[in-house]
Formats: sequence, C-alpha cells, structure tokens
Amino acid sequence: MSFSSSALARSIGLAALVVALYVTPLAADKIGWRVTAQWLLAEDGLYESLGALACLAAGVTFLLAFVWCTRSASHDAPPVRRPILLIAALVMLFVAGEELSWGQRLLNFSTPTAWRQINRQEEFNLHNLIVFQPTAKGNRLQVAMMACGVVYFFALPLLCRIFSPLKRLAVRHGAPLPDGPITVAMAISLALLVTWNGRAERLGDSAFVMRCAEEAFETSVEGLLFALALSTYAALSVGQPAGASRRRSLALALGATLLPVMIGMGWRAAGAIEHQRALLQLERFVHKADNLRLAGHSEMAIECYREAIKLMPEQALPRYNLANIYLELGQFEMAADALRSAIRCQPTLAEAHNNLGIALARQHKMHEAAACFAKALRLKPDYVEAQHNLDQIHCAAP
Repeated sequence: MSFSSSALARSIGLAALVVALYVTPLAADKIGWRVTAQWLLAEDGLYESLGALACLAAGVTFLLAFVWCTRSASHDAPPVRRPILLIAALVMLFVAGEELSWGQRLLNFSTPTAWRQINRQEEFNLHNLIVFQPTAKGNRLQVAMMACGVVYFFALPLLCRIFSPLKRLAVRHGAPLPDGPITVAMAISLALLVTWNGRAERLGDSAFVMRCAEEAFETSVEGLLFALALSTYAALSVGQPAGASRRRSLALALGATLLPVMIGMGWRAAGAIEHQRALLQLERFVHKADNLRLAGHSEMAIECYREAIKLMPEQALPRYNLANIYLELGQFEMAADALRSAIRCQPTLAEAHNNLGIALARQHKMHEAAACFAKALRLKPDYVEAQHNLDQIHCAAP
C-alpha cells in the first residue's frame, strides 16, 4: 500500500486522532481528573457529542455529493452512484438523529411514558429499545454497527486489494471505498480496542478501561464515516471546473447545519459536567451508606441515603438501596413506597420491580406481588430470582 505525501499526512492525522480517543480518558483518570474522565464518556459527554456531529456532518456531505451528482450527471457516470450516495446520506442522518435522540438532548423534552417503559435508557430513540438492548449491557444495534464498521473500513479494503475484480466492481458502480489512510486508522483503532480489553486490569479500573475502549471505538468509527464522506465528495470534485464552488457550498452547508447543534451541545455539555460532579458526590454518599449498612448502623445508613436522594432526586439507586434497608428491618410499607419512587425514576429497573413484589408479598398482597414479579421478568427474562418468586406465588395460590 503506497502513499503520496498528502495521503501520508492524512494517515498520521487520523491515526493521531484515533490514539487520542483511547488515551485521553485514561490519562485524565490517572492524573486525578476523574470528573473530566467520566464526562468524556458520559451521556451528553464529549465522545457522544463528537460521534453525533460526525454522523450529521457525514450525512450532509453525502447529501451534497448526491445533489452535485444529480445536477452534473453524465452518460459515463455509474448508474447506481446517486442511489448509493442518497442511501449513505439518509443512513448517516438517521444515525445522527438517533445519537441526538431526535432533538431530545438539545431541546430537553420529556420522553412519553409509554416509550419510557420500553426504552432501556428511557430516551426518545429506537436503538435503546428493550428489544435491541434486553439487558443493561450490550446493545445489538450498536454491536451490528460496529461490526459493519470493521467490515467496511478494514476487511473490504483488504479484500479489494487482494481481489482486483472486487475493486473493479465497486469502482464501476461508484461505491465509496475507504482509502489507505482510513483503513490504517481503522486498523489502529481495532488494535487498541483489543489491547485495552485484553489488558483492562493492568491499565486501571477494568470496567472503566473497557468502557473507554468501547466509546473510543464507536466514536472513531463515526469519525471515519465523516472522513469517508469528505474523501468521496473530494473525489467527485477532481477535475471539475466548479470544484472551488463545491467546496464553498460544503463549508457553508456544514457550518449552517453543525453550528446550531454545536451551540446546543455546548450548553448541554456544561450541564453534563455539573451532573458528573453531582454523580461523584452521590457515589460517595451511597458508598458511605452501604458501609454503614454492612456495619449494622441501619439508622445512620437511612439518613445517608436520604441525603443522597436530596442531592439527586431523579436517581433511582439511593431510593432502591433505602428500600432494601426497610426490607431488612421488616418495614414493608416503607420499603414499598421507596421502591415505587425508584421505579418512577427508572421504570426499567427489574430489581426494583422484584423487590417491590417481595414487599407486597410480605403484606399478603399476592396478586399485586405476582404482577411485579412478572414485570421484572418482562424487563429481564433471565432473572432467576424473580422467576423463583413468581413460582412460589403460583404454588401458594389455592
């Protein structure tokens, strides 16, 4: 694979960006900037915002490429080039819409109640629906997208290089193929993903390192999609008299599209940083309360959980943990109240539904308890404890 000087410069630039995506959160965490490290990877954090912007920019770029191809259609142009560019534009704009929860992250409108109950993160999007994300970890659509990224950005270029007929077929139909710099960047991202996951315990907190690798890989794929869109648009302008005009049009279109979104994201980012600070403080409260609970100081633990609830009333975890203490103390009505409030904060928390069923069963409200266990199983089909509790209810029924 030979490179010109410009291609070599692009390779170095893309590789440096990919490496920075993987290294920055770990470096921030190592030097004690924990709030910054968490914000980089958080919802509405920098990585998610960059990924959404990259997809939006790629969609706009592919759409402009489609428009230029339509206006300057020639007889020797591949017949399927325009449909391919249009499909690429629509797919990228759809992904960007999903990343932004279709404006929810910018406009801050609430998720409809019915949608919250079937969405794992209670957001207004499709990719977090429970059918695609049956458990808290692992999203089938995101895994499929990342697999497609590996195939398209890494496997396909290698196959085209090995099998020249495949490359001729792609060129003849006008399909946008990743060039050398993009393939190299994808290879580096794959190598870092494997390394970070394989040596997670050596690099630090294994859960944080693996999350860092996942977010960095996803963001790198989205960034490479924008790089592919730019290279495709540039290739269409080569040798064209209106090439300079096309570049100006692209710059204006990207500016008009991205600037309002970037302003909205900047506003959200400021709130996200404060949210991360509050989460860290909440984590300290919950950790202290957990230790008090294990030491047998239930009343002190209850007060600590109440302080955590005051700090972040929208969080389900302190309410759920408070309910567990009430269950241990035999205060089942108070436990049920705390669990209902936790469920209002997070309707998809299967454990809260299960424990609410236990609290209700202890109050001899078997019909309501069975409904709670069934709900927990719908949210988490492999939930063994909820299934056992539901079976006991059925066995005890006359």
